[in-house]
Amino acid sequence: RPGEERDKDRRRGNSSVFSQWTAFKVMLRLAKKKTIIPKRSECLIQGVPEVPVQFRYAVTDFPSQASQKGVLVAATLVDLEMEAIPVRVLNLNNKPKILDKGDVIATCEPVVDIIARPQEFSGAQHLPSTLEKFQILNEEQRTAVRKLLNEFQTFVRPVTLMFAVAI
Repeated sequence: RPGEERDKDRRRGNSSVFSQWTAFKVMLRLAKKKTIIPKRSECLIQGVPEVPVQFRYAVTDFPSQASQKGVLVAATLVDLEMEAIPVRVLNLNNKPKILDKGDVIATCEPVVDIIARPQEFSGAQHLPSTLEKFQILNEEQRTAVRKLLNEFQTFVRPVTLMFAVAI
């Protein structure tokens, strides 16, 4: 697998392979003229890739630009072939955030593999077995997820879990 080879090379000190992979990172820019994200709120905004992309699927992440301070971007699997890519953002500030057309709103890392694991769960009875399968979470994180899912279980419908492996 490409990701495993990259990790092995990086551990051996071969950073050139790693830098080649990170070169695939794409910026999403705001598609509309101007967008105002209300204070302490969440919304979807439309992004477009900065340059033509060489891959179809990516995971969004927040950019490291100072202009986006106080704004979080949800890590989401997106299809870069869409005309407008939905980006979920959260304004943590106590005042509205104004974004102008062309502002970088997110970065995208290419996805190497998509692993769909259809497994439905609903309610607390399936929670322990489902959380144990999340090997990437440590025990503290599992406890936090368990607490949130129990608190909001009336809002959580049966879902299909999907994992994306980013480069």
